Amino acid sequence: LSCLMSAVILDFFCYSALEITKSLNLPTYFYFSTNASALALFLNFPEFDKIASDSFRNLGTTPFEVPGLFSVPASSMLEPTLDRGVSYDEFVNMGAHLARSDGIIINTFESLESKAVKALRDGTCLPGTPIPPIYCIGPLIADRGESNIGGEKNE
Repeated sequence: LSCLMSAVILDFFCYSALEITKSLNLPTYFYFSTNASALALFLNFPEFDKIASDSFRNLGTTPFEVPGLFSVPASSMLEPTLDRGVSYDEFVNMGAHLARSDGIIINTFESLESKAVKALRDGTCLPGTPIPPIYCIGPLIADRGESNIGGEKNE
């Protein structure tokens, strides 16, 4: 038996594998398990890194704009990104790699987050940087059935 690989779907935390799949000329898509608004925020981390003069923690309430959607006070950014270091760098690199993929699959549906999905699809949320095609496939939810060992079953 032989099988040709047509494409690769990566979890967004496995972003460094993009270098390998691109070198093999394999179309590569990321699965982003949260929502479209969070994706817009993540895609902007490389831009935030360019304009931030200090760590988010030290910038207090300085707003960081996700164009067309919302702004976030620096001190309200995700905890792992508040201080410059390894975790911060991972988020910056993740955002850059997501933008270089062939597409991003999001756990949402368009009518739930129409403004964010539109901003991603038309590029409003990241001016000057091409955003790959966005595919809404949600909502994907955890199975709470009997196969969930240790889980509580509510009926």
